[in-house]
Amino acid sequence: MIRLTVGEAAMKTTSPYLHDFIRSLRSGLPVFICGLTAFTLLVPVSTAAVPERSIFNITYTHEQLKFRFYESDLGLAVTLAVVLFGAALALVLFGFLCDKRASVAYLSMGVGRVRLFVHRFIVGLLYLFFGIGIPLVVSLGLNSAALGMFDGELEAFVFLLVGFLVSGLIAFGLAAVACVCAGTLFECVSFAAALIGFVSVAAFCLDALTTQLLVASPFGKTAFGADATIAPSFVASLAAFNPLLFFGASSAAQQTFSIMHPVYVPAAANWAPIVIWAIFALVSAALAAVLLRRRPGEQAQIAGICTPLSFFTAAVASFALFGAVFTVIASVNLAVGLISAALAFVALSVFLLRGPLRGRSSIGRSVVVLAGECVCAGVLVVVIGTGAFGFSGWVPAASQVSVVEVSYVGTPSYLARPLFGTASDAAYYYHTEYAYSDARSIGLVLDAHQNFVGSARAPFALDEADFAATVVRYDVVMRYTLIDGTVAVRYFDRARIGELESLLALDDSPTTLALEHATLTGDSTGLSDSERTALAGSNTSLAYRVGTVYVTDANYNVVTTLSLGDVPRNALLRALATDIAAQDATARYTQPVQPLATLMFTNAPHIDASTFGFSFSNAVVPITPDFTHTLSWFKANRLEDYLADGVNPALIEQIAWLPDNPYASVVNSAAKVPTSRFFMGYRSGVAGRFWAAPDFGSPQTTSDAMQIAEVASQLKTACFMSGGYLVQAKLKGVDVWVYYYLPALDAPDFIVATGGGM
Repeated sequence: MIRLTVGEAAMKTTSPYLHDFIRSLRSGLPVFICGLTAFTLLVPVSTAAVPERSIFNITYTHEQLKFRFYESDLGLAVTLAVVLFGAALALVLFGFLCDKRASVAYLSMGVGRVRLFVHRFIVGLLYLFFGIGIPLVVSLGLNSAALGMFDGELEAFVFLLVGFLVSGLIAFGLAAVACVCAGTLFECVSFAAALIGFVSVAAFCLDALTTQLLVASPFGKTAFGADATIAPSFVASLAAFNPLLFFGASSAAQQTFSIMHPVYVPAAANWAPIVIWAIFALVSAALAAVLLRRRPGEQAQIAGICTPLSFFTAAVASFALFGAVFTVIASVNLAVGLISAALAFVALSVFLLRGPLRGRSSIGRSVVVLAGECVCAGVLVVVIGTGAFGFSGWVPAASQVSVVEVSYVGTPSYLARPLFGTASDAAYYYHTEYAYSDARSIGLVLDAHQNFVGSARAPFALDEADFAATVVRYDVVMRYTLIDGTVAVRYFDRARIGELESLLALDDSPTTLALEHATLTGDSTGLSDSERTALAGSNTSLAYRVGTVYVTDANYNVVTTLSLGDVPRNALLRALATDIAAQDATARYTQPVQPLATLMFTNAPHIDASTFGFSFSNAVVPITPDFTHTLSWFKANRLEDYLADGVNPALIEQIAWLPDNPYASVVNSAAKVPTSRFFMGYRSGVAGRFWAAPDFGSPQTTSDAMQIAEVASQLKTACFMSGGYLVQAKLKGVDVWVYYYLPALDAPDFIVATGGGM
């Protein structure tokens, strides 16, 4: 008597093709449910279910947000989920090939291999379409209910759906190729990961190596306190060629839109990459079908039959580990990082090639392949470490340069651009870039660039014999637009103080002078469109126009608010602009004469008034005797009483001093925390607020009236710190301590005798 199981009975009464298709649907159903759940959480839930950022929250949308399909911060998570969804479907649908009994059963049930593949491809396509499409449709409905339908919203929906579907199909096709070539489940997963992720691994390793080894590399680097990178990393630059990330930037640009002047309609979608990658997805699927036809029936549960993919997977995994180990350790010690990464690379390669990926490969063959991989890795390290065929030492000729953008290192009180970094009453650091096109400025930057190349590997250290040669942590970017339209960027993370000082000459450039004038007066005549846009975001310019105005004497003894109407304020700003334009860089950064007063314009009076120190919300201007137009304004407005003749030693009870040593603190040394070298005086209600103080020991002090008078005449309230002393002056009768800079050349003998002079 013959008994049939339920499955066999069904197969007797239905077409084997339909039976296989239904079995495929059932096999992929759990993955579909997981994928649908994940996309529901990532897309419609993030769109509307989080109260603070819901599209139904008018406080959040401000009626400017017109549509958003998912939370913007989840862009990478959505992209990775699509890829994992597609790969998981392929692994489940083709995983039977790695089980001997299942493989024999499927391959002998009367359905051709191409038909087997077509069924599973259709199932994968359907599950991807509905798993991605349903959450997107729900999100579209939520957007319509909350915000209405906006022009371009349907096009964005279709673009996202098609783009994500193509991303999923690419992962599905590559994972299918992996399953067809694999003999074990481990090979299925590892082959698929290698095929999908090898571009990411290669880019990641390049980023890891160039970050630590390539002098002047800007790739993936970020200036201190900034969010945006100086130049795209290799991971970002190669995203268009990456099956894992190619749709990330496009989806981010299309999934949300807010009306922001002057943009009132969404940008047009770029379909070309999707078409190209769709062709690639079909080609990979066709390759998987061809390989399935040729797959040996006995390959199931046997590792190493596909030798090329085994070696390829081992290499990708080993390079990924190499990059990870090097990234973690090299930031602490470069040599140890290289050795550790190399050992990890070899260890993982040996484990994989003689373990789960061994198969039929002999020891000799594995050794040869491993040796070849090590040689390739070694050559890559040497090439990058020695300058990448001249990349590090390249300095363009002046005739090649159309425009150069360079980090501005001078006073931030006249900046016509937004700036970022850190600021306090004691110390500050900022970064922004100015663009120059005149021949003199370009030549000055090129000369400085050559010097920066020479000091790019110099150790962070104080040079006691020549303070100008002291190397400090500083972000220096040089961005060239060449005559032929090419853009070349170089970045240095350190500089000698003398090299930074040489860039101060750019303050005499017509470009800098025009930008300073625009910052003070708001007159943007003659500026480019990009300069006008930057000026609109300048906190410094805002402070001049609407900020509270304070004035103090050179002792910072009395701080007074100036209540100015529009007419006297505008007159003051025009006078300042005229005097500042007449001031050359040398006078600005050496301050040969002490100020008669110091003006501060601030958007944060409740914070800045007590210290009078620089912050990103204010602008501080010393008024020296050569500011003739500004002094005339003081007289015309009967404000002469606020002018004093320099630092008055009679108001000082005691002074204390420390040598200017960027490495006085181990914790906050110049190798770790960059600090602007342009000093601006400030006051404090407590002692010891030196911007750089030693970890141990106390400053030298004196209360001798004659010595105080000798020092007071040489104190600077604003200057470039090119070597000298940080001085703290205690005012008589009040708990106020004021901070100045004393250049080494002007220091009296009794201060030099205390040691530490430059």
